[in-house]
Amino acid sequence: MSMGENFALIGAGRVGRALAEALFHRDWKCVAVISRQEKQAGALAARVEAALAGETLSLLPENFSHLFICTPDGRLSEVQSQLRQLPRRWDDIFIAHTSGTHSSLILQPLAERGAIVASLHPAMSFTGAAGEWKKIIGGWFALEGNAAAQKIGRGVLAALAAKYISLLPEQKILYHMACVLAANYLVTLHAQAEMLLQRAGVTEGRALLQNLSQTVLDNLAMQPTAAALTGPMARGEVSVIESHLRILAEQFPQMLPLYRELGKTTLALARKGGGLANEVDQKISALLTN
Repeated sequence: MSMGENFALIGAGRVGRALAEALFHRDWKCVAVISRQEKQAGALAARVEAALAGETLSLLPENFSHLFICTPDGRLSEVQSQLRQLPRRWDDIFIAHTSGTHSSLILQPLAERGAIVASLHPAMSFTGAAGEWKKIIGGWFALEGNAAAQKIGRGVLAALAAKYISLLPEQKILYHMACVLAANYLVTLHAQAEMLLQRAGVTEGRALLQNLSQTVLDNLAMQPTAAALTGPMARGEVSVIESHLRILAEQFPQMLPLYRELGKTTLALARKGGGLANEVDQKISALLTN
């Protein structure tokens, strides 16, 4: 093992567990796991063979070059403040948090103590299932920080065989909104679609919808977004959209605003594909507005 490939971890939740186990499986050495949930810290420490585990930051040893903070967003300021107050040197220690929303600027007080700070967000979804560390290997990250932080961060990502995009601090919030739309809201849409199929009496609806979504993702991987759009909006099927709106109004009025707003955005995307006649476009637009 080369020098420098050791790390400490703060936060033993879903992301922390996946990241620690991924680094461990890439022959990095974990020296400590700190978490407010002492039982979780101990369990993760056992899995990654870390010598130290506990609740308090004062347990952090001196012998690490990388520190990953995987706490909830709301605790980042508190954690950095507590770290800054520890009676130790932070010179040249790489400290990265995994928040999607916050930039490295939230760790600036530690940078003033000599640390090299970054944000390193895994653009993945974690549920806490066993083996999720495998998603990290070869997965996508967003890396943000100054030149020194970018250099060290790239080394971490290379160790994980990961792909990444580089961001500026002011880009983080829009980046995170994009992730929420593509991931979290996809689950929400599936829940609504499953409800409709259940009301229709379809028993294998969940598997069917998962397969449908996978084919859409496959299409998105092979062609531009507008070209991957299919369905009644892309084909300009006014009567189909009318029937959808009628049934929703009669049986699921709570879903009408969602359908209409998504429909307007989808119609705008369909226009980019260039396949809609102007008359059809206007009819659909009127249906979605009324």
